[in-house]
Order: sequence, then C-alpha cells, then structure tokens
Amino acid sequence: MLCPKSPGGLHYNCTTVQNVKHMGNPPTRENTFIAKERGIMCKLTKEEEYSIISRTMTNIRSLRTYVRELDFEQLLDMQEKLNSVIEVHRKDAEREAAERAEREQRRQEQLQLIAEEGFSLEELLDRPEDTPKSRKKTLPKAPPKYQFEENGETKYWSGRGRAPKPIDEAMKAGRSLEDFRINKNSNDVTDEQ
Repeated sequence: MLCPKSPGGLHYNCTTVQNVKHMGNPPTRENTFIAKERGIMCKLTKEEEYSIISRTMTNIRSLRTYVRELDFEQLLDMQEKLNSVIEVHRKDAEREAAERAEREQRRQEQLQLIAEEGFSLEELLDRPEDTPKSRKKTLPKAPPKYQFEENGETKYWSGRGRAPKPIDEAMKAGRSLEDFRINKNSNDVTDEQ
C-alpha cells in the first residue's frame, strides 16, 4: 500500500532523519539511490541486508569500493572475524565429508558381504509380502467313493483327506475300507455332506 505522504512511494519502512515516512514499494537499487539523495534512510529486512552483503562480498569491484571507505584497523578486524567464520565452516565441511566417506565405506563393505554370500540386490529387495499371494487352486468337488452310517443317517466320503470317524473306528475294529465302497452301478448317490 502506498502512503500519500511519500514522495513517489519509494520504499517499505523508510525514515528520514527528522521524521518517519511510510512508503509502499520494495527497495531497489534505483529507489535506494533516490532515497539517499532525498535524505531518507531505508530500514531493510534481514534478507535484504544479507543480499546486499552477499553481492558486495562476491563482486571484487564493489568490495574495493567498500574497502576504500574503511581504515586499515577495521579491515584487519574484519579479516580476523571472517577467517574465524571460514575456519568454522571448513571444519564443518571436513566433518561432513568424513561422515559421507565413512558411510560410503560401510555401504561398500555391506555390498561386498552381500556378494560374498551369493545374494544379488534383486533377491534382497524381493519382499514376499509385496508379491501377490498366489491363490490356492481349488479342486472340483470329488465324487463320493465311500458310504457310511452316522447317527442313523447315510453319509458319503470321497476318500480324500482324513477318514470320517465312523470309518476310522470301523477300520480300527478290523473292517476294510472296501467294505464302505459305493457300488459303481448306484445312481442315487448325492454330494458329500
């Protein structure tokens, strides 16, 4: 939002030495120059300050211009502080590089161990829970081969699986499985119950 009091609406949060003026546009290099001509000092955000410092420090011409305004004592103080910050960053970078190298070495050792054991990466990544389970093939209902009586009711058994209790007990008593076989000519056979 532009302030009607501002001459041309130059900046956010700009002040003069005498009084406060609110202005509505973000600062640019051109607006900053105009503001300086008019005696207005800009209140920059931290991001804007860091951006200006970064541009100055990475551009040799800007740096030379800035250094001309400093005395030698200030330059030495700045160099000392900058060197200490650089040293901290160097140690951090070396530590991170050592951690990356150690992690890579452990990774290579693990890969070598996997290869020595005869596994491939594909085998290790093949997770049984991820693969769809194959459905058990259901066999068609087998026709009954045996007939027996249970509680006065006639029941049938196909001969697959565990023998029904009456047939099992009869076989233990000495009867043969063939005694329960259904006659092949019988047409009144129903499904197993």
